[in-house]
Amino acid sequence: MTLWTDSTELFMEHPALIVGIPDKFAVHLTDITDYAPLRSGKLTLRFRPRDGGEQLIVVQEVPRAPGIYGPSPEFKRPGIYDLTLLIDSPQARDSISVPGLRVYATGAEAPKEEEGGESGISFLKEQQWKTPGFRTDFAKVGSLMESFEVSGVIEPAAGRFARVSAPIGGLVDASSVASSPAPGQLVRRGQVLAVLTPSLGEGGSIYAEARARLREAQDEYDRARRLFAAEAIPQRRLHEAEIRLQAARETMTGLGSSAAGGRIVVRSPINGAVAERTITPGSLVQAGAPLFSVVDAGVV
Repeated sequence: MTLWTDSTELFMEHPALIVGIPDKFAVHLTDITDYAPLRSGKLTLRFRPRDGGEQLIVVQEVPRAPGIYGPSPEFKRPGIYDLTLLIDSPQARDSISVPGLRVYATGAEAPKEEEGGESGISFLKEQQWKTPGFRTDFAKVGSLMESFEVSGVIEPAAGRFARVSAPIGGLVDASSVASSPAPGQLVRRGQVLAVLTPSLGEGGSIYAEARARLREAQDEYDRARRLFAAEAIPQRRLHEAEIRLQAARETMTGLGSSAAGGRIVVRSPINGAVAERTITPGSLVQAGAPLFSVVDAGVV
């Protein structure tokens, strides 16, 4: 239980109270003028039975640790008791009332802890006292700061937006549109977005020429490798053929993510969601025409 007065905070834990079985209370007292523990002073506990009779009084002259008192009252009869804590310390002189403590006649009547339930305090008073600036306070109704409405734009962070364009001019393959992701659908980096068939115009010619150069470079490299294995050419010739093959491959890569059967496969450059799709089956697109927008909204 936690209670406050104008000068003192009480946090107290106690076991089930049973007649004839003294058990230790854990009484934590904090001076709320500076939220430091009470380091000295006498604590008196007065248990007054509601049905009348003699009070039970327990006195502890000094805390067993800074801020912590551990009295062990022993009750003679069961019933409901009202507790008054009297604090007499150089830091505070106070009185705190804790009503309605029940004392049980036997242990069988006392409530039991549920098995598997959580117990204990995750942030102890001892830890709170050692944390600079830590304090507890009551929630109050008030104004923290004024606010006003403005319009704004939410944009993805740098590198989290991609506009996918046609690498060359061509026709949008109709069969690929059926499996093409729709706006709002999540895509992975490298996932196929669309397939283009190069047109017979300028873009198609460039693509056809690049494919031809790649085949020629591959054939030249394979021939140079066989001749080098037979020691018919120097290693320099093989290295030159390898460089030309790599350049031809990079040219093809620049025309599209990949090619299959003479078609260009357009892939997503990032992970994200499709924000926009502007392709239609069988439509003719020019080189550089926007096809998709992909947004990773994880950071905006």
